[in-house]
Amino acid sequence: MSAVTGPNPTTLCALLFDRARSHATAPAVSTWTATGWETLSWGHYRTAIAEAAAGLAELGIARGDRVAIVAGNRAEHLVADQAIVHAGAVPVTLYSSLSADQLVYCVNDAGAVAVVLEDRAHLSRWWPLRDRMPSLRTIVLMDAFTDVAPLDDDAVVRLPVRSDLTGDAELPVPWQALLAGGRTRLREDARWFDRSWRAVRGADTACMVYTSGTTGNPKGVVLTHASLLAEIRGLDVVPGLIPRPHTFVGYLPFAHVVERVFSLYLPMLTGGHVYLCPSPARLFEFLRRARPTLFFGVPRMWEKLTELARAHVRLTFDADGQEDFERAVEAGAAVQRAAEAGTDDPDALAVWAKLDPEVLAPVREALGLDACRSAIGGSAPTAPVVNYFAAGLGVPHHEGYGLSETSCVLAMNPPGALKVGTVGPALPGTEIRIADDGEVQVRGGIVCPGYWHLPEQTAALFTDDGWLRTGDLGSLDADGYLTVTGRAKELIVTSYGKNVSPVPIEAMVDEHPLVRQTVLVGEARPFVSALIVIDPAETARFRTEPAAHPTEDAGIHAALRAHLDQVNARLSNPERVKRFVVLDREWTAASGELTPSLKLRRSVIAERHASAIDQLYDTTA
Repeated sequence: MSAVTGPNPTTLCALLFDRARSHATAPAVSTWTATGWETLSWGHYRTAIAEAAAGLAELGIARGDRVAIVAGNRAEHLVADQAIVHAGAVPVTLYSSLSADQLVYCVNDAGAVAVVLEDRAHLSRWWPLRDRMPSLRTIVLMDAFTDVAPLDDDAVVRLPVRSDLTGDAELPVPWQALLAGGRTRLREDARWFDRSWRAVRGADTACMVYTSGTTGNPKGVVLTHASLLAEIRGLDVVPGLIPRPHTFVGYLPFAHVVERVFSLYLPMLTGGHVYLCPSPARLFEFLRRARPTLFFGVPRMWEKLTELARAHVRLTFDADGQEDFERAVEAGAAVQRAAEAGTDDPDALAVWAKLDPEVLAPVREALGLDACRSAIGGSAPTAPVVNYFAAGLGVPHHEGYGLSETSCVLAMNPPGALKVGTVGPALPGTEIRIADDGEVQVRGGIVCPGYWHLPEQTAALFTDDGWLRTGDLGSLDADGYLTVTGRAKELIVTSYGKNVSPVPIEAMVDEHPLVRQTVLVGEARPFVSALIVIDPAETARFRTEPAAHPTEDAGIHAALRAHLDQVNARLSNPERVKRFVVLDREWTAASGELTPSLKLRRSVIAERHASAIDQLYDTTA
């Protein structure tokens, strides 16, 4: 059976072919402009992909070549990605936040022959690096003619570009010239595009995603058409998870496997409509504009949702309304807890049903989530208190879990059967087991074939009987729901030889409104301590010493100590947080303490706060 005929296309190219036929005039992707939404239909989307693919071929991009992309969330990014795929090459999207050395490493590791950049601001970073990237021979600019703010290298601002694809090979290629060159090829050979994408096979590489590199150099994860199709089909068969109509706001970088799955691949299956948001900082602005039916939130966005909801209530409700809002949220959370226990709470349900239209629905509307029928999340654990708030608000958070190496999600809480604190059962078509040492292991069609040009690391990724080692620790309950307790490599071994998994304890500490971020320390130390970053928006109501710096305020310390005492009551003695230090600067990817995918770089944090950590264990203090 060919990749086109039959009910189950075997490549993303064939899937897009089907979708452009079945949803030709339906909206596929929208980008916000000065005049509002600019939308490509599925038919026009695929036409643009065909033109760009043919243009890439005119530039000499051959089957199997790797082509890097560094750009924001815009339609041209998706078109470039799929044009590379339809030309038989491999897209490698990189985070724009990577350092110069990291960019050079990834391009050289991938052997990228070309890069698609967003604008001259990006070009100003890349142009001086060309001599360090010997494989790179072509640069394509999406916004070659757009005015940019003054740059350090004015020569890059004035750098000429090619007028067509036959110009000076040393100069960048404007996006419009790429498309024009593609149209010329398609006029001369009308069947080129059809031959090109039909030559793609399910086992071919559909993209390479570089891991965040919490330790060592990032690795190129090879994802195939087959693994990504298994992923999106597995998500779509979970009852109620992917709504119809399917609309979504994409706000994470496309170097993040979550964004690729939910904004790029899944809509090809569902005929969904993606609204592109240029920055995570503007997510809630764009939720109000798009009002999606499907929402994905990383933990920080779920925390932000909680903060914005309560801020809206304080600003718009009177005292009685604020009280009713909290009663409604508590009632909804009680209903969720009862469901997890296998019982009902009809009194709480009645309270929630009565108050929902009065105080909850207006808040969901203010957040842009009034049309949301499915809300999911992952990438890192979300504090249970946030998840219960979301359930009470009427936007239950179906937390999932996955890796780049599993094409994204491998487990997901299903709608109607949510268990807060777990990441749900295995995705349909996927199996999970727990090894004797507690490691979560997985197998199924979603699993990647390995790492790019790293045979030893690829071999180490799999067990002798073919299961993928996640490197995470966890457990399965009687219903097959997975609870992830931390990374095997992140285990803290105290000087008494006790193993402590930091992630679940950090999640407990994060439940307090004062706490923005937490990292536990204690490796080779006699007890566990915490570095706590406080939320500046919450400090005022806890302060007792207005003249003191917030990190030294006695009221803040007392509130945190009382909270830690409550957390410690739920822990064994070796796990208890004995001491803590208060910090007021948030850890971010830009400052280097988080990876681009927002995972903690624990070694960086420990190094930067080494003096404070030492003081926590100073026996003379």
